[in-house]
Formats: sequence, structure tokens, C-alpha cells
Amino acid sequence: MSISRYKIDDTFRQDFTVSDPSTGAAVDADADPDIEVYEDGGSSPMVSGTAANRDPAATGQYTFSDILATVDGYEVGKIYTVYALATVGGVLGKTVIATFVISTEVVYAN
Repeated sequence: MSISRYKIDDTFRQDFTVSDPSTGAAVDADADPDIEVYEDGGSSPMVSGTAANRDPAATGQYTFSDILATVDGYEVGKIYTVYALATVGGVLGKTVIATFVISTEVVYAN
């Protein structure tokens, strides 16, 4: 997984798919997945939230977005890891869905 770069006040957005733990097939979670953002390998999430169903017609597809504001604790030079926690059939799964750094200079792809 590569590390994306953002600037302060950019909007971070990540789409992801939830899978059945026994088959690997895309499946809707029992409830909208929780999101936790950790700073530089911290032991507690600095930001928590809930992902939204990206498209009700697309099974298991979710999205999460957050404005990377200093008021929420985001800092230049820090690396952030984003986890999604989803329960499927009573089984809780947790996985990294993104890693990013806040930088003073960002080159956006066209």
C-alpha cells in the first residue's frame, strides 16, 4: 500500500469493500463500518467515525471522508493510518484501508 500525500484542510476520501470472512465475497456489513484514524503508530485513535454506504445497489461498498484540519489534530509531517472495522455475520474484522502523510507541498495527479 502506498502512502498518499495531503495538505492541511484537504478532504481525505477512501472507498473500500467489506468481504464475508468465510467466502471472501463482497457483502454488506451488519451495520455501517466504524473508522479509526491513528497518528504515527499511536495506541489510541485520534479521529473516529462511521463509513457510509457508497451505493445501496453495490453490495459491500463503503466510503469515508474527513477534512484534514488542524483543529482535529492533523499536523504537517505526521503519518496517519486509517482502519475500517466491520462486523459480518457477528464476526468483527479490522483492516488498514489507507495510510497518508500531511505535507506542505502536494503534487496532485491529473
